[in-house]
Amino acid sequence: DYVVTDEGGEYLRALVGRLEAVQERDAQANQAARMADALASTSAAVIIADRAGGLEMVNEACAHLLGRDVADAARGTLADLFPLEDEPRIKADFFAAVHAGREWAGETRVHAEGGERVSCIITLSPIRRPGGRTDGLVLTLRDVSDRVAMEDALRAANRRLAEQASRDALTGLYNRGYFHEVLEREMARAVRYGDVLSVVMVDLDQFKEVNDLHGHAAGDEVLCEVARLLRPALRDGDVLARYGGDEFCVLLPNTDAAAAEVVAERLCASVKAAGYGPEGTSKILLSAGVATSADVRTDDGQHTDSILRLADRALYASKGGGGGIVTVYSSDLEDPPEA
Repeated sequence: DYVVTDEGGEYLRALVGRLEAVQERDAQANQAARMADALASTSAAVIIADRAGGLEMVNEACAHLLGRDVADAARGTLADLFPLEDEPRIKADFFAAVHAGREWAGETRVHAEGGERVSCIITLSPIRRPGGRTDGLVLTLRDVSDRVAMEDALRAANRRLAEQASRDALTGLYNRGYFHEVLEREMARAVRYGDVLSVVMVDLDQFKEVNDLHGHAAGDEVLCEVARLLRPALRDGDVLARYGGDEFCVLLPNTDAAAAEVVAERLCASVKAAGYGPEGTSKILLSAGVATSADVRTDDGQHTDSILRLADRALYASKGGGGGIVTVYSSDLEDPPEA
């Protein structure tokens, strides 16, 4: 028979303790290996970081997303991957969550190899240990660049459609509908703040003869050429539109009658100096009528229609005076005949 002394019992207990510790380390190593294998094989892009934001592990999918190898991608900190300098609000919120060890989710752009920005949805979760202690952070990244590109393309297409809807198909100038929209908005602003704006309505004097002699195709060319000549005579903030047929309208914000008359004279001169028709031998004169918001009653609620009607009355006076002249509206002008 063998007798285990107290000294032998201590030895066995120590030996058992060491064996259990080895087994626990082996279990942890196996668990870590399984976790590493799982992270390597998943298609999800995963980052594991410490509480300070230092990178501890970047899996293959994430390295591929960033255009780097795994070892290179795992260097540095979260701040290196997510500088977010052009998104200060997101940056502040994201790194506040990192430092606090709390949940966070959002969409932002990640720095990839070569300076490329990859649009990603990022989910941040703390790694909890027993007792609630945070022992690191795990982040998943989902590449949404294709979706963002599609959304950008859709927005660009919508902008082009909106632009096309506001443009005259022949001359490329703004059309009548858009001109009315802008004029209504600017008139409301002028009335509210006591500013003055002007409208110049212009009409080609010999346009019918061009169509009769050379055909409508030549007439279209004349309209396009006139549109091209009118643009440089205006400021960036002025709005030029083809109002209909051979008639054009110009909106001049913050412009009184005297300044608008100067602009109208410049428009007439630019058109008069050019030659038109198949051989450039035809001449075109421009008649113009000017009206300002100061001429409009502010109590009738029809500011837009009123200023256009007054500009048309001034234009009618220019046409009646032989054409090629500018008339500024005054109350003694006759109304044009009803169409």
